[in-house]
Amino acid sequence: MRQKVACFLFFIGGLMATKAQVSQPFSIRYQSFVKGDMTLIANSIVNRKEYTESPNHPYNTLDKSSRNNDEFVMEYIDVDDDNTTFSSSSANLIFAEKPRKIVFAGLYWSATYKYEAGKQNKRNKFVATNKNRTSINQIKIKLPNQSSYQNIKGTVLYDGYDKEGFSESAPYAVFADVTTLLQSLSNPSGTYTVANIKATQGTLSGGVSGGWTLVVVFENNPENGKFITLYDGFAGITSKSTDIAFNGFQALPEGKVKATIYGSALEGDLKLKGDQLLFKSQEDSSFTALENTIREGNNFFNSSITFNDTHFTQRNPNSLNTLGYDAFESEIVNPDNSVIANNTQSATLRLKSSGDRYFM
Repeated sequence: MRQKVACFLFFIGGLMATKAQVSQPFSIRYQSFVKGDMTLIANSIVNRKEYTESPNHPYNTLDKSSRNNDEFVMEYIDVDDDNTTFSSSSANLIFAEKPRKIVFAGLYWSATYKYEAGKQNKRNKFVATNKNRTSINQIKIKLPNQSSYQNIKGTVLYDGYDKEGFSESAPYAVFADVTTLLQSLSNPSGTYTVANIKATQGTLSGGVSGGWTLVVVFENNPENGKFITLYDGFAGITSKSTDIAFNGFQALPEGKVKATIYGSALEGDLKLKGDQLLFKSQEDSSFTALENTIREGNNFFNSSITFNDTHFTQRNPNSLNTLGYDAFESEIVNPDNSVIANNTQSATLRLKSSGDRYFM
């Protein structure tokens, strides 16, 4: 019997929002039954600048001595030794075996970007040192085994620059369909480098953060069939919870139901606890908090890039603490189909926070 897996992709970011609101309704970006699987790679594009450490050096502090991004001067990561780029980071896409076909590839990038650079003055107010703000939807990507970049122009999902409740940090999110680029490769495995993503440098109200995530859906005959759905949109979150409804999928009519959720998040500070990702299928009356050994149920968004219970370190830089950028693959634990029952056709994700404010 074929196994169907529901996979959801969403984007979350943090700022001092004043109210919860859905600014861009969530909708299906891609949906298909695939005899294959889905994966993602990701990395941040800003990091702390200290006297002894450059932004290219990983930040791996995970204990109580760690600091939030608004406690650091933040600058661009730039690892490519190419003077035509001002920011760059990379990650390795690794398949267990060569995929038969790439059926979808989507690149997302997101950051807080009120102006080019800022600082905190003696009155503890955040002020611009460079008020310029340029286009956010044009970046560069270097594919595996290629020596030069290709220009990418994306679609702006949301830009909070002049929006009430978001203008202090001015977060944005952009999407680009890069399916044909990956399909043109004889082997899509290897190192992907993404460059020239814009973010504020220095300090900013709520903190500076940013990064990118590449989502890949592929066919691979030996794999079981899976039903894959990707959603994107934008919603502001505060202490009031926000629910996002998902439908259009069909769980197995009998047998064990397995599901995996994939996501990417902006501004989930490690030390600011209280943010949760909860899941409820149509049959349930209560929500289940998602968690694993790295992501606590009460601090799910914690500035890490993970595959289930493992940090993803095949990237440059490979910070364990990304200071505000999350990406993850996490199985929804479903003992005896108690969370997702057979024949489930809809579910709800709930985001709530008692300490870390963010947007989805």
